[in-house]
Amino acid sequence: MRSLSFVAAALVASTAPAIAQAPAALVSQAVAAIGGEQALRAVRTTRVQIVSVAFDLGQANSPSAFPTVTTFSGWQATDGPRERHTYVLESRPGPGGTGIGRQRGVFSGGIGMLEDETGQRLASAAQLAAAHRSMRLSLGRLLLSALADSAALAPGGARSRRGDTVLAVHYASASDTVALLFDRDTGMPAGIESVSKDPVRGERVTTTWFSRWESAGPLRLPRQSDTEVNGRLASQVITTARLLNPVLPDSIFAIPDSVARDRPRAP
Repeated sequence: MRSLSFVAAALVASTAPAIAQAPAALVSQAVAAIGGEQALRAVRTTRVQIVSVAFDLGQANSPSAFPTVTTFSGWQATDGPRERHTYVLESRPGPGGTGIGRQRGVFSGGIGMLEDETGQRLASAAQLAAAHRSMRLSLGRLLLSALADSAALAPGGARSRRGDTVLAVHYASASDTVALLFDRDTGMPAGIESVSKDPVRGERVTTTWFSRWESAGPLRLPRQSDTEVNGRLASQVITTARLLNPVLPDSIFAIPDSVARDRPRAP
């Protein structure tokens, strides 16, 4: 019986995918696993329909209290080559909350605009910077950036999550320092982690985990992403529909002159 178990284990080991360990090789393997560099570079515009749940961790009365919950639904579109992003979301508060809100954001031409029931206003410098950072750190764009800049990669060790082992690769680009996380067994991207300093709460570790991978044309992309802040779930986003390379009209990225007149420019 013992010999049969040994043979079976050897067969499993021989057929399991060989996962590279070097940082550049891990990135290259992940890019290949989701469709390849050429297919990723071919994606220039996207439009997705989403539903999400946000947990307002900072609004709880104590660290052990259940956070305030808000659900969102709507769509967002990104034009990568022209650095443009827009979204329209409807928000619904959880138990104890009142009112349904509608939010719209436009980031284009180095400025940003936010719109809700109170009207339109310029996005702050911090909001503008966050929007551009979000575009830079989108999964496909980040993988391509890391693939082209292997000198900025460094091994980050292994860690365990829900019984699985993920391998970390630190990526320090000119703009951002993040950890790319890869599933040890499949080589697929598992998540992205960044560390920032909060003036009130101190160090803030934000980790976004990807799951429920599905085919999207020549690519495999995650249908679900869960974001944790310092180990606590902060949001969950599910993509319900996705278009790659749709024609995005300029009108959805338009910012009225009345709002943009005294705009601050992105650095």
